[in-house]
Amino acid sequence: MIRQILFFYSFVLLMKFFKAFRANPRLNIVIQTITSAFIDLIHFFLVFSLIFFVFSGSAHIIFGASMQQFSSQGKSAMMCFRILMGDFDVEEMVIVGGFFAYFWFLSFELLVFLILLNLLLAIIVDSYAAAKAKYVDPITIWGQVNKARKTLRETRGHLDQWYLICEFEDDEYPAHPQPRVTSKSLRKAFAREKMTKNNADYCVRKALEYQKEKEGELDLTITDAIREISKIGVQTLKIADQTESTLDMLKEDRRRPQEARLKAIWEGEDLEKARDG
Repeated sequence: MIRQILFFYSFVLLMKFFKAFRANPRLNIVIQTITSAFIDLIHFFLVFSLIFFVFSGSAHIIFGASMQQFSSQGKSAMMCFRILMGDFDVEEMVIVGGFFAYFWFLSFELLVFLILLNLLLAIIVDSYAAAKAKYVDPITIWGQVNKARKTLRETRGHLDQWYLICEFEDDEYPAHPQPRVTSKSLRKAFAREKMTKNNADYCVRKALEYQKEKEGELDLTITDAIREISKIGVQTLKIADQTESTLDMLKEDRRRPQEARLKAIWEGEDLEKARDG
């Protein structure tokens, strides 16, 4: 059981590597190729599976009685895949099946190997070309490592960026509520944390560079959409709570004279005095 759990866990680790590959543009091209070709690959494998299992079933019928490799449907499918990869013995198949062996082998190689596999290659190549066209001279992984080393040297002594992001995204008490951000206003907002001028200048410069880079792009992922929806939901609940509190206050103000009048009637006091009070 432990071996089986570790077997599936290795694929979970593989998915985490795929997520990490997005940090580099050149590695991300491979991930985007697979993602963009996913729908086409599903339709392709539907056709491929149908044709492949028809051939493996017919091979089991013809060769299964005399060849161990085709003795069951599962073994026949595995042998057909091995034939697709170049591992086959045509002479043994001809001895068992005769003319049907020639017909089956030539049809399998022509339809599955030459046509379907090249069609699969065409789908991958087309998706790769489309994914690569989105990047103009993407940075290499060693160039990115060198850039990260320079960034670490430049940001030495700066405030933690995740802390700054959390402080900026605080809806109730944002660290910098003003819409216009300058180096001076940024240092004033984080005066308690003793933000340096170099740190403030770095944040403003990088924000401007990011804005210019993303200008004209619609970079809204599903995660961003969910985050925005959750923010709208929180604000809606706050408005509803405030509205309910205001209504309760209005009802209380409207009910107070009536309660005073009822109290006066109950105690036998003068109604005019109770109304004036």
